[in-house]
Amino acid sequence: MNDRAPSTPSMSLQQARAHFDAGDAVFVDTRSREDFERSQVPGAVAMPVAEVPRRYQELPRDRLIVFYCT
Repeated sequence: MNDRAPSTPSMSLQQARAHFDAGDAVFVDTRSREDFERSQVPGAVAMPVAEVPRRYQELPRDRLIVFYCT
C-alpha cells in the first residue's frame, strides 16, 4: 500500500545514498525522538512528523530535502 500523496516525489535507497555521499541533501528523520535517539542517518535533523507543519521553515531552501521514517 502506498500512503504517499500523489504529488509527493520519492527516490530509491540508491538515489538517497548518492545524495548523502555527495552531501547535497538534508536528511530529515520524521520518526519519534526516541527512535531518532536509537539510530539515525549521520547528520540527520530530528523533526517528528507532527512537528513538520510548524518547523519546515527551519530547513534550507537551497538544498534537496529528504524526509525519511524508517
